[in-house]
This record gives sequence, C-alpha cells and structure tokens, in this order.
Amino acid sequence: MALQQYNIYAGLSPCRVVATTNQAGTYVNGPLNNGVNATLTYATGVLTIDSVVVIVGDSVCLIGQTNDNENGIYVCIVTGAVGVAAVLQRRHDMQCIEQIREGMWTTIGAGTVSAGTMVVVVEPLPARFGIDDLILTSAIGAGSGTASTKAASDNAQPTVASVVGATLANHVTVFADTAGSIKEADAAATLEQNLAVTGTVVASGAITSTAGNITSGSSGDLGTFISFAPTAANGTLILAAANAGAAFNTTISNGSMTQSTVYTISDILAATGNIPVSTSAVRMKMVPDVAVAGGSATSTITDAFCTAASVVLAFWQTQTNAAVTRLILPAAGSFNIVTDVDPGSSTINYLIFK
Repeated sequence: MALQQYNIYAGLSPCRVVATTNQAGTYVNGPLNNGVNATLTYATGVLTIDSVVVIVGDSVCLIGQTNDNENGIYVCIVTGAVGVAAVLQRRHDMQCIEQIREGMWTTIGAGTVSAGTMVVVVEPLPARFGIDDLILTSAIGAGSGTASTKAASDNAQPTVASVVGATLANHVTVFADTAGSIKEADAAATLEQNLAVTGTVVASGAITSTAGNITSGSSGDLGTFISFAPTAANGTLILAAANAGAAFNTTISNGSMTQSTVYTISDILAATGNIPVSTSAVRMKMVPDVAVAGGSATSTITDAFCTAASVVLAFWQTQTNAAVTRLILPAAGSFNIVTDVDPGSSTINYLIFK
C-alpha cells in the first residue's frame, strides 16, 4: 500500500502583538480543563504589550510565559481599564491538541520591537493541551531587531552594538539613516574584511586597525583626521590633504630614533605659515629664555646638542647691561657668546643647526 503526503498550509491567522516575557495573570484551562475557551485574566488596568494598547478583538500571542502550558494564541475579550481586568481567551484555531502541528506559524503585525516577526510552534508538542508545555519561538527578527536576525535585503539597518560575540565576515555595506549610526561592537565581536559605511561611525572606545590602513575620504572627496585636545574647547589638530598639482603623495615619517621624542609646532602668531624642510640630514633645536649669569664679556651656554660644526644663532631676550654680540663660537656640547661688554644677569634665545 503506497502512502502519500499532501501539503498542508501551516500558516495561522496573524496576531496583532506578541508577548515575549511573562504576562502575570490568572490562567483557567477552560470548563473541561482541555484548553477549549481557556482564559488568562490580568489585574485591572490598561493592557499594553510591546507598546501597543490591547483592545477587544486583538489577537495576542504569548510565547514567554513562566508556565509554558499557558503559551499560545489568544483573543482579547475584555479590554483592561481602571477597575476593569483585561481578559484573554484562547483563539478558536489554537485551543486543543488536534489543532496544532510542529512548524505551524503566525505573523506579528504591530509592536515597537516585534512588528514583522514570525512565531513558530516547535517540538515537543504537549500531550495535554493547556496542562503540558507548549513551546513557541520567534523565527524571524523584526526590522528594528538585531543584526543576527536581519535579512540582507532589510533596509532598516541595525547597530553593530546589537551583535554580541558575532563575526561579520567578507564585505559588509551599511547605510545609516539620518537618526542612526554604526556603533562599536562588544569585546568579542569583530568586523572582518571590508566594512563600507555611508553615514557616521561612532565608537566610545578606540578604533584600531591591526593590519592595514585607515583612510579618510577618497579620490575627489576630501577627508580629514581630527584629534581633540584633552580639555574642552581647546581646539583640535586637523590633518587634511590639499591639491598637490598631480598624483603626488606626501609622507610624514620618523627616522631611526634613539629615544621617544615629542615634536611641538609653535605658534607663529599668524593665521598661516610654513614649516621649513631640508632634503639633507639637517637638524635644528630652538631654546627660549636661557639664563645668562653674566660677569664676563664671554658667556658660555651648555647644550649637548651643539657640535663644533654647528651653526648657532642667538638673540638677547633681556639684558642688565646693553651688550652687542660680536661673535658666537660653537663647540662640542656648548657655545660661547662674545659681547662688547658684560651683559650682566640676562636671558637669551638661541637656535642650533647641525
């Protein structure tokens, strides 16, 4: 004898809302304790599920009851109000064991979180309806849900912050809406390969490229790197490219260093200025307001940067006695300033080139 299996439509009538957390109330499994006309009675007050006020006639799907035997599809038969208890009654297409099969599903039409989701009946089915556990699960994430449940064609993009421990591999393109942004992932999440973002990338922590480049802008589209000062309203450091006249690149790089060094660009007291650059291995050191004790027409300034082959420029900042510089003699580790008279206790600014 040959057996044949026929397709049976597994879709149930849609529900307006779904409650994914426990709904506190009094459950009665129907007059015959078999689920038929079973009810869940709330305390008095307006019944709101997923930001939707439930009214008479609304289909409500319960999937997160503490007592799993209470899960299922209900219809609101009494609207909650002040002094009035809301009452849900099992919907006629899901109130006995003969009506349910594994894989049957319903869709959710409203709700801040769950609108657009699908709920599915999963194994094992209860042997006694309304007494044994009935398990329903959300199968498809909503448009405002997390990245782990998004369809590739869904335009309502999630934030990366909603991915916990997930890996987005290969090429990911994200279009943030005017109110949205791409936020940093948690410590266990990674974005591998290429991430193309149209919009703003916001991170409350560090953004690090362990291998590869960080690029701002593209050919024909200006991009800048902006670094803020540690104190509020104290300006920024901006790195921005200007037209070079052709496809010429400018690279700022360090040489071989014997110590960690901080370079400071001083205020030139003008809106624009130039930084002198040499094609040879010339180094320069500028020191302001160096104290000169005086007592002689020859003043010795000690500076390890100086060599006998250095070029030294010195300018008096203050002088006790009006002295005119006659000669500057560089030496290894110091230089002498020879003046026409003893300058006395004074200060001097100098530049050393070598």
